Amino acid sequence: MRNLWVVVTAAVAGTGCGAGVRGSDGETRESAGDGGPPIDGGLPGDGGMPGDGGMPGDAGDPSQCPPGQPRCAGVCTDTRSNRAHCGRCDNACPGDQTCRDSTCRSGAPPAGYVPIAAGAFDMGSPSDEIGREADEGPQRRVTLTRALRMKATEVTQTEWRSLMGNNPSSFSSCGDDCPVEGVSWWEAAAYTNALSASSGLPACHVLEGCTGTPGSGSYSCSQATFAGPGCSGYRLPTEAEWEYAARAGTSGGTYAGTSAVTQCEQPNAILDPIAWYCGNAGLAPHPVAAKTPNAFGLHDMLGNVWEWCADWHGSYPSGAQTDPVGAASGSRRASRGGSWVNPARSVRAADRNGRAPDERSGALGLRPVRTGL
Repeated sequence: MRNLWVVVTAAVAGTGCGAGVRGSDGETRESAGDGGPPIDGGLPGDGGMPGDGGMPGDAGDPSQCPPGQPRCAGVCTDTRSNRAHCGRCDNACPGDQTCRDSTCRSGAPPAGYVPIAAGAFDMGSPSDEIGREADEGPQRRVTLTRALRMKATEVTQTEWRSLMGNNPSSFSSCGDDCPVEGVSWWEAAAYTNALSASSGLPACHVLEGCTGTPGSGSYSCSQATFAGPGCSGYRLPTEAEWEYAARAGTSGGTYAGTSAVTQCEQPNAILDPIAWYCGNAGLAPHPVAAKTPNAFGLHDMLGNVWEWCADWHGSYPSGAQTDPVGAASGSRRASRGGSWVNPARSVRAADRNGRAPDERSGALGLRPVRTGL
């Protein structure tokens, strides 16, 4: 059983300082499931080369078209991404919409989201990584078949207030550009749904039996259904998506290397340039984007505040996976990245934490994603 840092915060006027004490996690571990089938964008087919029977794309033997590409106006067409024939030959998207995954979609990602291409990586940590915890293994190969846009920073207090009309943060004195915190998993999911609604997109987290107002400190729901990584709206990242984005093509403890220090000792040449943690944060969060980003252009993926993920927290399976979405059920939701109050061992790409979905903390926030480029 590992020791985690349980945050006990008290906002201090003009300073925004709090204190941390140690506690036991009590987290559950369950078998993880994998995600849905890959969905690949692709470009419309060209209908083949001309032959002596006609011009390219000539209506002939339907078997000449690749599987899944019907002939629209005589041309083999990938209807998953063609605006003129979206999902079927007789469905054209309006001028302000694009076609993705066979559906006309509106609402381009706002400024501040960075594109992340699909790819594969080794998820989890090797057995000899400094600071490693048992729930980070077994390390296995994970393939993500969908490109993403991820917010370059954690959601800020001003962004939350602008959309939700309140500010749940314990450290409100930190300022508008500081990460919003004090949000439960339910509230984080509700924020992404509100962001989707503001862009005319579907909700990716279907919340039921909800009471209270998100951000009020009392909002809670009885059930949540995740529409999956193929959902076109805004959502919380899966653990696999989060770790893939945090690593940004690297394989060490952090995207700047592996820290030999596991606690709060200073200096820390690995963490100090990239993360706010117990060694340099001064017992409070800090404005976003003050540290060096990773190769994808993402700031504060490690440190500052923990970030909620879509998954239930559970044990990793053995063997390679494609588009995993975590455990099928559980009592705790996953959060990633470590925070201003945590030691260096928790501020690593593979480190995991499981929290009750009602938990709120001055070191716990969110970072939305959206499928597709």
